This record gives sequence, structure tokens and C-alpha cells, in this order.
Amino acid sequence: MKGLNKEYTETSRPHLILHTISPGNYSITVQCTQNDGNWSSEFTLLKFTVLPPWWQQSWFILICAVIIILSIIYAIRAHDQHLKRNTRNKNVPSIRKR
Repeated sequence: MKGLNKEYTETSRPHLILHTISPGNYSITVQCTQNDGNWSSEFTLLKFTVLPPWWQQSWFILICAVIIILSIIYAIRAHDQHLKRNTRNKNVPSIRKR
């Protein structure tokens, strides 16, 4: 399989099982023996692309970065408002009833 192995895998089985493949472009090339014992010419049987999982895609990483930045901004603003409220409450004289 081009993109995964550099050497050929010889097998008599008519199927291929791939358990884990890293993201990338791959092509399966085959070469068969004919009834007279001669080898056929090599040909590409299948070309395919394996995409990275959704949590490794750039759009997801960008969304996470935006959420983190917005959370930091929100926390800073909430902290500032809390400090302003506390400062304002300390400056207002308290009124007591007699």
C-alpha cells in the first residue's frame, strides 16, 4: 500500500484488513500471477484519503481557541465589575434607623 508501506505484501487472500491508518493519502496497488505463472503488470486498484478525526481538524481547534479567549475576556470583565461594585459599596455611607 503506497503511503503506508514501502515494500510489497505478498498474500493469497483476496481481502485486505487495515485496523489503524494515520491521516493521509493512500493507494492500493496490486500485481497478480496469472494461470500460466506470469505476473500481471502492476496497477492501482484504489486511491483514498484518510481525514484526521474531528478533534484534530483545524476548524475544531479554531473554535476551541475562540471559546478559550472569550472565556478569559468574560472572566476578566466579571472580575472588574465585581471590584467596581465592591469599591462603590464601600464609598456609599450606610444609613441607620433610630
